[in-house]
Amino acid sequence: MPNFVFLIFGLFLFFCGIGFIITEKNANYMLAGYNRLTEEEKKAFNLPEFIRKHKTFHLVFSITYTIVAHCIYYIYGITEASFWLATSPLIVYAYYIPIKKSPFKKDSRLPYVRNSVSFVLLCLAFYICFLFYETLQDNSLDIVKNEVHISGMYGIKIAVSEIKNVQLVSIPSLFYKLHGITTKKISKGFFKLDDGKEVLMYINKIGDKCILIERHQDKPVYYNSSELDESALLDKVEAYISSQHKE
Repeated sequence: MPNFVFLIFGLFLFFCGIGFIITEKNANYMLAGYNRLTEEEKKAFNLPEFIRKHKTFHLVFSITYTIVAHCIYYIYGITEASFWLATSPLIVYAYYIPIKKSPFKKDSRLPYVRNSVSFVLLCLAFYICFLFYETLQDNSLDIVKNEVHISGMYGIKIAVSEIKNVQLVSIPSLFYKLHGITTKKISKGFFKLDDGKEVLMYINKIGDKCILIERHQDKPVYYNSSELDESALLDKVEAYISSQHKE
Protein backbone atom coordinates (compact mmCIF):
# COMPACT_ATOMS: atom_id res chain seq x y z
CA MET A 1 0.00 0.00 0.00
CA PRO A 2 1.96 3.05 -1.26
CA ASN A 3 0.03 5.55 0.88
CA PHE A 4 1.09 3.76 4.06
CA VAL A 5 4.73 3.67 2.92
CA PHE A 6 4.52 7.42 2.29
CA LEU A 7 3.10 7.86 5.80
CA ILE A 8 6.06 6.01 7.30
CA PHE A 9 8.48 8.16 5.29
CA GLY A 10 6.64 11.32 6.36
CA LEU A 11 6.91 10.35 10.03
CA PHE A 12 10.61 9.65 9.50
CA LEU A 13 11.08 13.20 8.20
CA PHE A 14 9.01 14.58 11.09
CA PHE A 15 10.98 12.95 13.91
CA CYS A 16 14.26 13.53 12.14
CA GLY A 17 13.34 17.18 11.68
CA ILE A 18 12.66 17.62 15.40
CA GLY A 19 16.30 16.77 16.03
CA PHE A 20 17.57 19.39 13.59
CA ILE A 21 15.12 22.18 14.33
CA ILE A 22 17.16 23.56 17.26
CA THR A 23 20.44 25.31 16.42
CA GLU A 24 22.77 27.62 18.30
CA LYS A 25 21.39 30.55 16.30
CA ASN A 26 17.72 29.96 17.09
CA ALA A 27 18.04 28.45 20.58
CA ASN A 28 16.65 31.65 22.14
CA TYR A 29 13.42 31.08 20.21
CA MET A 30 13.18 27.30 19.75
CA LEU A 31 14.51 26.01 23.10
CA ALA A 32 11.85 26.85 25.65
CA GLY A 33 13.25 28.55 28.73
CA TYR A 34 16.71 29.17 27.30
CA ASN A 35 15.94 32.86 26.73
CA ARG A 36 15.20 33.28 30.45
CA LEU A 37 18.78 32.50 31.40
CA THR A 38 21.29 35.21 32.16
CA GLU A 39 24.37 35.55 29.97
CA GLU A 40 26.46 33.86 32.67
CA GLU A 41 24.04 30.93 32.85
CA LYS A 42 24.03 30.59 29.07
CA LYS A 43 27.82 30.45 29.00
CA ALA A 44 27.81 27.81 31.76
CA PHE A 45 25.29 25.70 29.87
CA ASN A 46 26.89 23.52 27.18
CA LEU A 47 24.47 24.34 24.37
CA PRO A 48 26.48 22.69 21.54
CA GLU A 49 26.61 19.41 23.48
CA PHE A 50 22.87 19.58 24.19
CA ILE A 51 22.12 20.16 20.50
CA ARG A 52 24.46 17.34 19.43
CA LYS A 53 22.79 14.82 21.77
CA HIS A 54 19.34 16.06 20.74
CA LYS A 55 20.16 15.52 17.06
CA THR A 56 21.76 12.12 17.67
CA PHE A 57 18.80 10.86 19.66
CA HIS A 58 16.23 11.86 17.03
CA LEU A 59 18.34 10.67 14.12
CA VAL A 60 18.86 7.23 15.68
CA PHE A 61 15.21 6.99 16.68
CA SER A 62 13.81 8.08 13.30
CA ILE A 63 16.01 5.61 11.39
CA THR A 64 15.16 2.73 13.75
CA TYR A 65 11.49 3.74 13.74
CA THR A 66 11.35 3.64 9.94
CA ILE A 67 13.26 0.38 9.46
CA VAL A 68 11.19 -1.50 12.07
CA ALA A 69 7.93 -0.07 10.68
CA HIS A 70 8.78 -1.29 7.17
CA CYS A 71 9.76 -4.74 8.45
CA ILE A 72 6.53 -5.12 10.44
CA TYR A 73 4.45 -3.86 7.52
CA TYR A 74 5.87 -6.31 4.99
CA ILE A 75 6.01 -9.29 7.37
CA TYR A 76 2.77 -8.90 9.35
CA GLY A 77 0.57 -6.23 7.83
CA ILE A 78 -0.68 -2.67 8.05
CA THR A 79 -2.44 -2.93 11.43
CA GLU A 80 0.62 -4.27 13.25
CA ALA A 81 2.76 -1.59 11.61
CA SER A 82 0.24 1.09 12.62
CA PHE A 83 0.43 -0.19 16.19
CA TRP A 84 4.21 0.27 16.11
CA LEU A 85 3.91 3.76 14.60
CA ALA A 86 1.48 4.85 17.33
CA THR A 87 3.08 3.35 20.44
CA SER A 88 6.85 3.47 19.93
CA PRO A 89 7.12 7.31 19.96
CA LEU A 90 5.08 7.46 23.17
CA ILE A 91 7.35 4.95 24.91
CA VAL A 92 10.56 6.49 23.59
CA TYR A 93 9.61 10.03 24.63
CA ALA A 94 8.40 8.77 28.01
CA TYR A 95 12.01 7.68 28.50
CA TYR A 96 13.64 10.69 26.84
CA ILE A 97 11.76 13.52 28.53
CA PRO A 98 12.75 12.79 32.17
CA ILE A 99 16.47 12.19 31.41
CA LYS A 100 17.02 14.99 28.88
CA LYS A 101 19.37 17.61 30.26
CA SER A 102 18.12 21.16 29.93
CA PRO A 103 18.93 24.73 30.97
CA PHE A 104 16.07 24.85 33.45
CA LYS A 105 18.02 23.72 36.51
CA LYS A 106 16.71 26.51 38.70
CA ASP A 107 13.10 25.43 38.17
CA SER A 108 12.42 23.07 41.11
CA ARG A 109 9.12 21.96 39.59
CA LEU A 110 10.74 20.66 36.43
CA PRO A 111 11.45 17.06 37.55
CA TYR A 112 7.83 16.64 38.63
CA VAL A 113 6.49 18.11 35.38
CA ARG A 114 8.77 15.89 33.30
CA ASN A 115 7.86 12.77 35.27
CA SER A 116 4.15 13.60 34.99
CA VAL A 117 4.38 14.01 31.22
CA SER A 118 6.31 10.74 31.00
CA PHE A 119 3.64 8.96 33.06
CA VAL A 120 0.85 10.29 30.81
CA LEU A 121 2.67 9.10 27.70
CA LEU A 122 3.15 5.62 29.17
CA CYS A 123 -0.54 5.46 30.14
CA LEU A 124 -1.53 6.42 26.60
CA ALA A 125 0.79 3.76 25.16
CA PHE A 126 -0.68 1.18 27.55
CA TYR A 127 -4.21 2.15 26.48
CA ILE A 128 -3.34 1.69 22.80
CA CYS A 129 -1.80 -1.70 23.62
CA PHE A 130 -4.99 -2.68 25.43
CA LEU A 131 -7.16 -1.68 22.45
CA PHE A 132 -4.90 -3.63 20.09
CA TYR A 133 -5.09 -6.69 22.34
CA GLU A 134 -8.89 -6.46 22.55
CA THR A 135 -9.12 -6.18 18.78
CA LEU A 136 -7.18 -9.40 18.31
CA GLN A 137 -9.54 -11.37 20.56
CA ASP A 138 -12.04 -13.72 18.94
CA ASN A 139 -15.56 -12.32 18.48
CA SER A 140 -17.99 -14.86 19.92
CA LEU A 141 -21.45 -15.44 18.44
CA ASP A 142 -24.32 -16.31 20.79
CA ILE A 143 -28.11 -16.45 20.53
CA VAL A 144 -29.88 -14.71 23.42
CA LYS A 145 -33.59 -13.87 23.63
CA ASN A 146 -34.43 -13.68 19.93
CA GLU A 147 -31.18 -11.90 19.13
CA VAL A 148 -27.87 -12.92 17.62
CA HIS A 149 -25.11 -11.37 19.72
CA ILE A 150 -21.62 -10.84 18.33
CA SER A 151 -19.30 -9.74 21.12
CA GLY A 152 -15.99 -7.88 21.17
CA MET A 153 -14.75 -5.00 19.07
CA TYR A 154 -17.55 -3.61 16.85
CA GLY A 155 -19.95 -5.98 18.63
CA ILE A 156 -23.63 -5.87 17.62
CA LYS A 157 -27.01 -7.41 18.43
CA ILE A 158 -29.16 -8.57 15.52
CA ALA A 159 -32.85 -9.26 16.10
CA VAL A 160 -33.96 -12.56 14.55
CA SER A 161 -36.81 -10.71 12.83
CA GLU A 162 -34.23 -8.59 10.98
CA ILE A 163 -32.42 -11.59 9.51
CA LYS A 164 -33.37 -12.29 5.91
CA ASN A 165 -30.98 -15.16 5.26
CA VAL A 166 -27.93 -16.97 6.66
CA GLN A 167 -25.54 -19.06 4.62
CA LEU A 168 -22.00 -20.34 4.46
CA VAL A 169 -19.98 -18.45 1.86
CA SER A 170 -16.41 -17.79 0.84
CA ILE A 171 -14.73 -14.81 2.46
CA PRO A 172 -15.19 -11.94 0.01
CA SER A 173 -12.33 -9.96 -1.42
CA LEU A 174 -12.20 -6.49 0.12
CA PHE A 175 -12.07 -3.28 -1.87
CA TYR A 176 -11.13 -0.92 0.93
CA LYS A 177 -11.61 -0.34 4.62
CA LEU A 178 -14.13 2.24 5.78
CA HIS A 179 -13.53 1.91 9.51
CA GLY A 180 -11.89 -0.98 11.30
CA ILE A 181 -8.73 -3.06 11.24
CA THR A 182 -7.30 -5.59 8.86
CA THR A 183 -4.22 -7.77 9.15
CA LYS A 184 -2.98 -10.91 7.45
CA LYS A 185 -4.97 -12.84 10.08
CA ILE A 186 -8.14 -10.84 10.83
CA SER A 187 -10.52 -8.24 9.38
CA LYS A 188 -12.97 -6.42 11.64
CA GLY A 189 -15.12 -3.37 11.09
CA PHE A 190 -16.86 -1.69 8.18
CA PHE A 191 -15.64 -2.45 4.66
CA LYS A 192 -16.69 -1.88 1.06
CA LEU A 193 -16.54 -4.85 -1.29
CA ASP A 194 -15.48 -4.88 -4.90
CA ASP A 195 -19.10 -4.50 -6.01
CA GLY A 196 -19.51 -1.34 -3.91
CA LYS A 197 -21.62 -2.97 -1.19
CA GLU A 198 -20.87 -1.87 2.38
CA VAL A 199 -20.62 -4.71 4.91
CA LEU A 200 -19.76 -5.37 8.54
CA MET A 201 -17.08 -8.01 9.01
CA TYR A 202 -15.93 -10.16 11.93
CA ILE A 203 -13.31 -12.30 10.23
CA ASN A 204 -11.35 -13.84 13.11
CA LYS A 205 -9.31 -16.13 10.88
CA ILE A 206 -8.31 -15.93 7.26
CA GLY A 207 -9.64 -19.10 5.66
CA ASP A 208 -12.06 -20.25 2.99
CA LYS A 209 -15.45 -19.92 4.68
CA CYS A 210 -17.51 -17.59 6.82
CA ILE A 211 -21.15 -17.12 7.77
CA LEU A 212 -23.08 -14.44 5.89
CA ILE A 213 -26.01 -12.90 7.77
CA GLU A 214 -28.17 -10.88 5.41
CA ARG A 215 -30.44 -8.32 7.05
CA HIS A 216 -33.62 -6.71 5.72
CA GLN A 217 -32.69 -3.08 6.31
CA ASP A 218 -29.04 -2.99 7.28
CA LYS A 219 -25.54 -3.99 6.15
CA PRO A 220 -24.79 -7.69 5.62
CA VAL A 221 -22.61 -9.28 8.31
CA TYR A 222 -19.75 -11.66 7.61
CA TYR A 223 -18.55 -13.76 10.54
CA ASN A 224 -16.20 -16.61 11.30
CA SER A 225 -14.39 -17.85 14.40
CA SER A 226 -10.87 -19.00 15.11
CA GLU A 227 -12.24 -21.40 17.73
CA LEU A 228 -15.52 -22.78 16.31
CA ASP A 229 -16.55 -24.69 13.22
CA GLU A 230 -18.57 -22.43 10.92
CA SER A 231 -20.77 -25.26 9.59
CA ALA A 232 -21.85 -26.33 13.07
CA LEU A 233 -22.42 -22.73 14.08
CA LEU A 234 -24.50 -22.10 10.96
CA ASP A 235 -26.69 -25.12 11.75
CA LYS A 236 -27.28 -23.76 15.23
CA VAL A 237 -28.28 -20.31 13.97
CA GLU A 238 -30.55 -21.72 11.26
CA ALA A 239 -32.25 -24.09 13.70
CA TYR A 240 -32.94 -21.25 16.13
CA ILE A 241 -34.29 -18.93 13.40
CA SER A 242 -36.57 -21.70 12.11
CA SER A 243 -37.91 -22.38 15.59
CA GLN A 244 -38.69 -18.70 16.10
CA HIS A 245 -40.48 -18.42 12.77
CA LYS A 246 -42.63 -21.43 13.63
CA GLU A 247 -43.66 -19.77 16.86
